[in-house]
Amino acid sequence: MKRTSAPTQSTPARPCSNSSVNEAKPQHPVTFRLRTHQANALTLPLQDAEASYDLIVTHFFLDCLTQPELNTLITRIAPTLTPGALWLISDFRIPNGVMRLPARALIRSLYLAFRILTGLRSTHLPDHATPLAQAGLTRIAQQHSLAGLLTTELWQA
Repeated sequence: MKRTSAPTQSTPARPCSNSSVNEAKPQHPVTFRLRTHQANALTLPLQDAEASYDLIVTHFFLDCLTQPELNTLITRIAPTLTPGALWLISDFRIPNGVMRLPARALIRSLYLAFRILTGLRSTHLPDHATPLAQAGLTRIAQQHSLAGLLTTELWQA
């Protein structure tokens, strides 16, 4: 039996810029609604009348905040979410059971390394579930991986 491979085509990678994002806009009459922000999440102005969000994605970000910073962030963002908006979170967690002690040691080591390398102020995992629930969001899905050390959660406004 002779194996044949499908023809492949490669496109050279190019840096993403505002112009390349604009080039990616659909060429038909559909509103392009994707807005990206690169800013300090704790000070980004959100009072703009047009500031409403359908999706917030925070992968391995919330664990970089202290509990007061996280509470402030959620309190600031929650009012800007459209009804039914989703907030996708991936982060570390301390599982229950046999992995609890190894996970605590690993996460403590990670915080120490990031404190030394980046000046990270946070020293432990903040509780994101309580302020999200207090802000009116509901966790609608949750998945744990890596023996419970990682969590991915989907919250809905």
